[in-house]
Amino acid sequence: MNKKFFTKVSPKAVGGIRRLYEAQGGEVHAKLQGDGLAIVVVTLAESKEKRRKAPIAA
Repeated sequence: MNKKFFTKVSPKAVGGIRRLYEAQGGEVHAKLQGDGLAIVVVTLAESKEKRRKAPIAA
């Protein structure tokens, strides 16, 4: 599982980040701050090609 963090993001940019990563199968959470900017956390599941198989101890 990979996480990406975006800080000080405009509300317009949140929409673009959401579209981009949800199209890739990611989960996007955004929280609006008091100054009008947002913090965005994107969680992506690792693809099967990137996973390393652990050796099996005999």
